[in-house]
Amino acid sequence: MLESLVMFETARFKTLLKETIAGEATNQGFTQYEIGIVDLLQLRATENASVLMERELRKSPGMRRGISDALSSAREIIVLASAYAVADKRTVLRVSDVDAALSGTSFRAWPFIRI
Repeated sequence: MLESLVMFETARFKTLLKETIAGEATNQGFTQYEIGIVDLLQLRATENASVLMERELRKSPGMRRGISDALSSAREIIVLASAYAVADKRTVLRVSDVDAALSGTSFRAWPFIRI
């Protein structure tokens, strides 16, 4: 279980998160994104890890979520956040856009949504 609790704190997860955010930001037409977006999402996942992993461990192994699910949620968050930047006619995706997407999201952005 300890390994599960720290998976979001690893350099590997941060690298995967950065690649995912960069790729989706590019797909959404952005030339740049604030690097703080990576830090924000990693922090949110890390803060939520103990509660989330406790819940995941109660599930059968085939139903448990992990890094790939987190990266999928990150893509969805970037898509939602891009609407805020587009509305402001910006080509740079900001941390505030991601914050707004997380605050207004109707889906459970596992593991990034505040618990």
